[in-house]
Amino acid sequence: MKLTSQLSQLWWLLFFLCVCLLSSTLKADKLELAKGDIVHGRFVSATDDELTFESDSFGLITVSIDRVKKLKLDNGIKVDGKTECELESFTRKQVRILCGLDVYSVPHAELARTIEPHIIQDIDPPWRSSGTIKVAGETERGNEHGDEWNIEMHYTLQKERHRNRIHVDYENDINQDGNNDEEYFVSYDYDWFFTEKWFLNGNSSWEKDDSENIADEFHHGAGAGYQVLQKTDQSLAIEFGYAYIKQEFNDADSAWGKRKEFDALTWSIDWWISPIEIIKIFHNHQLTQSLQMGTDYELDTATGIRFFATKALYGELQFEWDKRGEPSKGNTDFDETWTVGLGVEW
Repeated sequence: MKLTSQLSQLWWLLFFLCVCLLSSTLKADKLELAKGDIVHGRFVSATDDELTFESDSFGLITVSIDRVKKLKLDNGIKVDGKTECELESFTRKQVRILCGLDVYSVPHAELARTIEPHIIQDIDPPWRSSGTIKVAGETERGNEHGDEWNIEMHYTLQKERHRNRIHVDYENDINQDGNNDEEYFVSYDYDWFFTEKWFLNGNSSWEKDDSENIADEFHHGAGAGYQVLQKTDQSLAIEFGYAYIKQEFNDADSAWGKRKEFDALTWSIDWWISPIEIIKIFHNHQLTQSLQMGTDYELDTATGIRFFATKALYGELQFEWDKRGEPSKGNTDFDETWTVGLGVEW
């Protein structure tokens, strides 16, 4: 237990040192070419056929528009008074700019850090999808003192004001007693943005967790959220709401008998930042507070860092710390889990 505590303290120290170091990294415009070459520097101008870029290493360069795959401008672009806009994609005829929930099109020759309203053209945005699939090995301390492996998937599909999120997780625990415990988790969230930042949320999930004596847990909730940031290199969302939770236990002699049903308030944060191309730092947590009993709550947290070998393939180090105010009979009130895994992000 002492070793686990020391590892936790060392992890948090290293984590915050990374945040401080990487946050201070000097930023610059970034030009990505069709063959994968990346050039850092400053965007100068563009015409219908060519783009001029001042490279930190090569000086002033001019490349054909056909060779441009992506251009990222430091601090984004200002479009019609909106400051949180980014270049989404290049085509042979136009540049597409993403501003929150809106997508605009501008000619290459009109591309600048500030774009006048009469130049932009609204277009019907396509569905945009993103996600991760991760396979990991874990070492857990708390209710289970042993090792485990898990497969986890996150998938997001969004178009304008509609966002769908799916999370699937499977864990297989091998504890010191030789027992084999399994955990299944499936959730679905639907978000509807009624402004560029604020959204309403509806969600449902199902969970089975042998280590927590849970045969079935159904969670149905609704609430609201605020998308503080949503950029290609950072994101921050805060959610709060109400949930109805129903739990059925494997052991009928648990503190609540065979079944437990209650209403709860929920609060969650989902944050990540990518200060440089090959690193992503993230933290998320959810607090569920029972409305029937003040001491009955559950806090689930995950903090970690990803190192990208390619644009899609990454290695991940993650620390999870979960705490329960009223744990199931025979269980402790906390879990600490270290995870090392490999994943794919798109």
